[in-house]
Amino acid sequence: MSILMKYREEMSHVKSHLMKTAPNESEPTFPFSDGKYKWEHTLLVLKSGLMLAKEEKAETEVVALAAIFHDACYYTSEYNEHGHEAARYAMEYLRKKKYPTELIANVSYAIDVHVGEMNPKTIEAKIIQDADTLDKYGAMGISLVLLNAGANKLLFLDVVNKFKIDYAKKLDFMAKSIWTDKARMIMKERTRFLTSFFEQLEAELTI
Repeated sequence: MSILMKYREEMSHVKSHLMKTAPNESEPTFPFSDGKYKWEHTLLVLKSGLMLAKEEKAETEVVALAAIFHDACYYTSEYNEHGHEAARYAMEYLRKKKYPTELIANVSYAIDVHVGEMNPKTIEAKIIQDADTLDKYGAMGISLVLLNAGANKLLFLDVVNKFKIDYAKKLDFMAKSIWTDKARMIMKERTRFLTSFFEQLEAELTI
């Protein structure tokens, strides 16, 4: 049975929760404020997480469930707290579904520490951090910068400056918390693509 089929109820539950709790009005934080983006992000974290779990011989079920629930409370708590809130949310849901106690503990831990934890204690928690980080690089990273710039009505040179001043610093910070060799390799490839795009854009704009 595929992961998508095995956890279809959990995925449907989290997707519905994100759509219900996302802001109703357009915000300058778009696309992050859009429930559809956050659900697509969840699916990408699940995809990367499963790939890394196979590479690292980690517990697939822990990684899959942690990926599905990791941002479930993104819109119902402060950013720095959304990992803690999502961990509690997942724990309550999984208990109601009669999942094994040890599995619930491992899933909730991986979710709990996915925001900024610099010393995760399990390979599954490290994988969730890595999978979450990878979504910010490469073509997705470019798309996020451009979509957010459009929401803030920025034009081309402003977009380049926004990347250089703001986004590039975030990428440098996130790069320091990559744990697995496979994720580090992917990150380096995507970083080259990302930075070369904005270098090319700046070159074309230079008069």
